[in-house]
Amino acid sequence: MLFGGVKYINYIGPKYGKEKETYFENADIFVFPTFYNNECFPLVLLEAMQYKLPIATTDEGGIPDIVQTGVNGIVCKRKDAVSLSTAIEKLLTDKEKRTTLGNKGYEIYSNHYTLQHFKKAITEILLSQTN
Repeated sequence: MLFGGVKYINYIGPKYGKEKETYFENADIFVFPTFYNNECFPLVLLEAMQYKLPIATTDEGGIPDIVQTGVNGIVCKRKDAVSLSTAIEKLLTDKEKRTTLGNKGYEIYSNHYTLQHFKKAITEILLSQTN
């Protein structure tokens, strides 16, 4: 199926290290259609945001705290293939939207989820426990 000139969609399975970075660098969007009921806070979404990728995902666990529809991606209902395919089509056919959502995702990542932010937050938590 063609979406706005896109000739193929690949499911690539798990990737790690430099190989994963290469896939992120060459992707146009990131799709994470989980319905795993123990999904808390998937770090892979932060990784996608780090690479300015707009995200199509599902409303499982803490995902809506990371991805907001119209801000840095599209959040769909779990197990709703029509909703997910519509989200993917929107992202693939609208380059301006992809760019806007991807840039906003990167901004959110940079302002809230970098290692430096994590270190600062954990240090503040630990120091508050000593008082």
